[in-house]
Amino acid sequence: MTLYDSDLEKTNPKDDMENVRRTQEELSNEYYWTSFGEEGKRISKILEKVNPEDEMECLKAWLEYLDQELTFPVEAIAMDSEANSYIKQGNKMKIIALPHFEEMYGIIASVRIGRKKYGYPLCVMEVADNTSSNFQPIEDYRTWFANR
Repeated sequence: MTLYDSDLEKTNPKDDMENVRRTQEELSNEYYWTSFGEEGKRISKILEKVNPEDEMECLKAWLEYLDQELTFPVEAIAMDSEANSYIKQGNKMKIIALPHFEEMYGIIASVRIGRKKYGYPLCVMEVADNTSSNFQPIEDYRTWFANR
């Protein structure tokens, strides 16, 4: 469509910039995860009752959701590790519980490797069997954690 100056009529804006900013923020919070497709819909549903700006509340919601959804133990693989960590990338482990979360690392899983027990961030683990009912909830959490 092409419009000429003569086709336009000058008006005064109905909204002030503060209203525009507030509305953009509300819509952004509500629809942020839609670009993630079905995964985004699941993430939105888990976080629908919490303020997306409050990361600790979001982590609490994730912990409650995962405690209900997962069947323990969960066979998992470490996807990353720190240089001085006892757990190395590729190590197989069993997630036996999700006891707590921390601001920096998110949900900390209680894991077993052999007879030894460790705490390890859930965001750097992947469920070993992608056909397991535990796979999708943990992948959704990992996507949220990486994009929060």
